[in-house]
This record gives sequence, C-alpha cells and structure tokens, in this order.
Amino acid sequence: MFLNRPSNDTRITQLQRLRLCLLAAVILNYLVVPCLIIVPMSFSDSRFLKVPPEAWSLRWYESFLTSAEWRAAIRVSLRAAVFTTIIAPPIGVAAA
Repeated sequence: MFLNRPSNDTRITQLQRLRLCLLAAVILNYLVVPCLIIVPMSFSDSRFLKVPPEAWSLRWYESFLTSAEWRAAIRVSLRAAVFTTIIAPPIGVAAA
C-alpha cells in the first residue's frame, strides 16, 4: 500500500510534520527527564534516595571514587572503549 505510491505522492503534510515533532519531543522527554531527577538525587546525604534531597553532600561520589572495585571496573570499561575506538573504524571502512 505505502510502497505502491508514486514518488511524487509521498510529500509530508504539516499535520504529519507536527505529529513527528510531537513524537520526537515525547521520546526525548522519556530519555532526558530521568537524568534530570537522578542527578540531583545523587547529591543527597541520606542513606536512601529521596526527592527532593533534604541535605546536599558528595558522600556517594566520594564512596564511588575511593572504592577499589569501582576503579577497577572503570579501568576495564575505559580499556574496552579505547580498543573499540581503535579497532571499529578500520573494520567498518573495510566492510563498506
């Protein structure tokens, strides 16, 4: 049905463009709004997450940065990212 139309009949109307913009806005809100909530919550000094935080602290960031397990995990992730960045472009160019 859609693929059988002639190419000059596939113009986007203003209503379709509006629907597409609204869909994009909904998707972006779905992706961005949780970040806008979680980041302020990460500065809370309480043991459990509360919205809004009662007091502000860098407690969780200090705990994260002083943990040997987390530093090891960061090193592994960075190593994987560097190797992927180095290896992926030549493979992608060769495949293209």
